Amino acid sequence: MNKYTIDILLATYNGEKYIAQQIYSLLAQTYRDWNLYVADDGSTDNTLEIIKSIMSNDDRLNIIEFEKPVKSAGKNFWRLLPYSKADFTIFCDQDDIWLNCKLTELLNMAKTSFDNTRPCLVYCDTYIYDEKLKKITSNTLYPITFDSIEDFIFHNGGYQGSSTLFNRALKNKALTYNAKDMYIHDEIVALLAHCFGSVFHLDKPLMLYRIHESNVIAENNVGSVFKKRIKQVLFRSSYVIYKPSYKSKANFFKFFKSEMISQQINLFEKYFTYCNSSLLKRLFLSVSGKMTKSRFYLIYRTLTKQTFSE
Repeated sequence: MNKYTIDILLATYNGEKYIAQQIYSLLAQTYRDWNLYVADDGSTDNTLEIIKSIMSNDDRLNIIEFEKPVKSAGKNFWRLLPYSKADFTIFCDQDDIWLNCKLTELLNMAKTSFDNTRPCLVYCDTYIYDEKLKKITSNTLYPITFDSIEDFIFHNGGYQGSSTLFNRALKNKALTYNAKDMYIHDEIVALLAHCFGSVFHLDKPLMLYRIHESNVIAENNVGSVFKKRIKQVLFRSSYVIYKPSYKSKANFFKFFKSEMISQQINLFEKYFTYCNSSLLKRLFLSVSGKMTKSRFYLIYRTLTKQTFSE
């Protein structure tokens, strides 16, 4: 029997077209000591029926029935967190495909790198699969990595949720957060690790991240918020700051400010100043940090893009 357990949190909404492939990729994982918790956000198609049919003889499936939909991918994921009792937790989008070694690779990294007394996460890379073109268009979601909180705070959103494995200490810290004004769940998880623990990057693509039209239409479609960011931020965005990401950081800062050290408080305040300043002031703030690759990218965007998304 494996020493460590993993809980997979799957938030669904009208995903009948893709959910079977995702579930089969979970069943094919070489690491077997996991449980799946599913929260559906009011699907009107056969999403849940497909999941139940595939896993009808597998006691690792747990469907959590909630009283009403929350109409939010982030809140739907977040309400699953209390059901995770395992050593490690990972989010799961309904329309991706995991390589069969994904959990094994992430867990190996966690076992060798984490201090499990502190909130820690590890994120892997991913292949980007264009559903319309029927091919992989990139072997990375992170052409620029954000290795420190100084760089990460200017990144629009968190590390893609289903590429991220985090420990019980991070989950417990996340459960203290008031998710009433949740915008981007994976961003909150990443901020918790950066501010109160550690972040590790596994530089391997371990899943197919599927891009398709239906995941950028409905606001409550699971994954839609992040996948909008892919098109708007990674692929030549016309702005520097994504408004939901700004609001996410503002709520996080308000909630956890009293637990932050002075350097972190100054960093968040610098970020908010940047977002609400003139071009000259934004340029000054852009060059005031350590000159990393992501910092040069920030300077470029400051000079060529509008500040806020519409």
